[in-house]
Amino acid sequence: MNPIQTHPVPGDGATAPGEIVLRYLEDKWVAHFHNSQDGGYYNGLYADTLEEGQANFKKLVERYTGHVNSTQSSLT
Repeated sequence: MNPIQTHPVPGDGATAPGEIVLRYLEDKWVAHFHNSQDGGYYNGLYADTLEEGQANFKKLVERYTGHVNSTQSSLT
């Protein structure tokens, strides 16, 4: 299924570019990082409801973009 929500994540030399996506997958909502270099999906957060999935999506966006200046080298 196509993602219902996406947010771009630029690469910074230490991390790959990609996007945070929220999609419905096998009866669960999952928010995860989609690596545009290798096509993989990483750091998935699963939820039973759309509301929980959207909260997880927001957490990942903040993790990958909201704190980029302080944690760039630790993001994968």
